[in-house]
Amino acid sequence: MDQQKIVNEVQPALVDLEQQRQKHLERLEKGTIYYGIATFLMFLTFLSTILIAKWCLLLGIVSVILVLVLRSFAIGDPFNDYKEEYKNNIIKRVVKMINPTVVYRPRKVVFKFTLEKSRILGKVNDFRGEDFFKGQTTKGYPFQFSEIHLMGEHSASLLYFKGLFFVMKNPVEMKGQILIFPKKINDPLDWIAPISSNKNQPPKIKYNPLQIANQPLEFKQKYVAYSNNHKEAVQVLTTAFLETIVELSEQWKTAFRIAFIEDKIYLALPSTVNYFEDKMYLEATHQFIVTGLYKELTKSLNVLEQVGTALEAVPKLKIELNKEKPKITQSNNWEDSAYNHFIDDEF
Repeated sequence: MDQQKIVNEVQPALVDLEQQRQKHLERLEKGTIYYGIATFLMFLTFLSTILIAKWCLLLGIVSVILVLVLRSFAIGDPFNDYKEEYKNNIIKRVVKMINPTVVYRPRKVVFKFTLEKSRILGKVNDFRGEDFFKGQTTKGYPFQFSEIHLMGEHSASLLYFKGLFFVMKNPVEMKGQILIFPKKINDPLDWIAPISSNKNQPPKIKYNPLQIANQPLEFKQKYVAYSNNHKEAVQVLTTAFLETIVELSEQWKTAFRIAFIEDKIYLALPSTVNYFEDKMYLEATHQFIVTGLYKELTKSLNVLEQVGTALEAVPKLKIELNKEKPKITQSNNWEDSAYNHFIDDEF
């Protein structure tokens, strides 16, 4: 469905969302009254401490805390409430119109194990994320992606990655592994961490730099590739695929990290943009609400479409395709317990 049709279809839901937005703005205005009272009490506390006694300071602080607690109960969190309404009532509708196979869960995120298994983000100590999407491309390649913020051993306790993390079933049946890093990362192989601390796990895989013939100049300037199976890797990393990576890098104005591990492709796309977020101070019926969302969704889904299409040239080199027929997902009301299993299911 094209953009204008989606705008027209979603318009009634946007009208309802605007009504809710106005109510949330009224709640915020009421909340300023509580802040005013708290400020006035702090002023009285300061004067009382100087003119009367120091015990007034404790009384004043307790009074301010009580006012702020009362505000939280009376007003709640209008920003979070509006965010939930926007994501559940607007994003879910729009993504289904763009690709009916996609399931969207605002509060879900890819598993920590999945991030570490990719071997391109290091060992993850702590992470958070949201906006989980799972579905199939138009050509039938299963995928999932979400927004993530990571902290790990590689950078102590500092945030070292923020952006989108994609997982797609590899259209090509492979035995080896391929890792692709931006050249600006120092010692990229230091990011590779064991999947677990299990002493019985297989020995660390040895990755060697790849020498790829006829690689695009832009790719050679921006990226470095490693593999434990050189012969297979040079077949998979065709000129068409490398050109696709360069093109996507230009579209997103950043460099990807990419891994081919077992039957999956992992793509980490760093970004300072917070995607799929509401804009509470912008009128909900404003056309930009849907057009901006449409652009973000189609741009994200297009990463998977382009990668899948580029790899379809590989079977000409007698490597077996690993492709499925698209399936339309209709269910939108799974319980969280069941959905947690669904997230990490094999494609």
